[in-house]
Amino acid sequence: MSLLTLLSVLASPALGDDGEEDRARPNAFYLSLGDSMGFGLQFDRLFAMLDAGTYTPDAFNTGYTDVFAARMQRHRPDQQTVNMSCPGESTDTMINGGCFFTLPEPEGAGLTLHTSYSGSQLDAAVSFLRSHRHRVGPVTVSIGGIDAADVIGETCNFDAACISRSGLRDSLGRGLDRILGAIHTAAPDTEIILVVFYNPFSISNPGTDGLWRHNYASPERDAARRNGARVADASEIVNGARVCQLTFLCASGDSHPNDAGYRRIGDQIFHVAFHRHLDGDDD
Repeated sequence: MSLLTLLSVLASPALGDDGEEDRARPNAFYLSLGDSMGFGLQFDRLFAMLDAGTYTPDAFNTGYTDVFAARMQRHRPDQQTVNMSCPGESTDTMINGGCFFTLPEPEGAGLTLHTSYSGSQLDAAVSFLRSHRHRVGPVTVSIGGIDAADVIGETCNFDAACISRSGLRDSLGRGLDRILGAIHTAAPDTEIILVVFYNPFSISNPGTDGLWRHNYASPERDAARRNGARVADASEIVNGARVCQLTFLCASGDSHPNDAGYRRIGDQIFHVAFHRHLDGDDD
């Protein structure tokens, strides 16, 4: 893409096939929502800082949020990132509050986030979107992994019948509808990208990919479709032998991506959002 073409894309509304302004172009603010994946967490880094008494959320600057933001800032250097993601967040706590990571000790870890707020993450996100109308986009959301992992691995110990009886698929779908629906209602012109993650049990319990897809990835995709969101499915990148290459699962049992994994996922999100419009950025 030539410089002149790029400037034209950024300076004027981009029209989609239906004639509506394209919601995906970088706006003044990028809002990242969700759990530890959106936060950019890595356990070894966290535990080392906690042991040394040097914890700061600023040290977690290699996550997909940071990678995606850096790529957008090549096209809109003044874009600001607002990252409300809270490690350990479930759909329930995102809606109602009570994320363990920020709860005061001894109930929680008492740690700070990239962006501080009071109340539930969803309420804070909706408030931010309403107070910055037409200035936020895209919004990424990574939520539901905790819901699924708790039922599949802990409550039901990978028993398909137990998982079915738990109602996980329905409860996850309802929670996602509340979250994605509230975001869309608050900012109907904003592109929402739901980040769907790979199976965290693929190393410790081989053969569970089907359970994970059916009870987590499938309801996530369905909810995205119902609420007009796009999907960036990290399992398309992190699978097979690449699980060990792109996460800490084989090295330390930590399911979070390593820096290379977060970089690949951030690049994937960028292409989901912008592949039709910013094709000059292909590295």
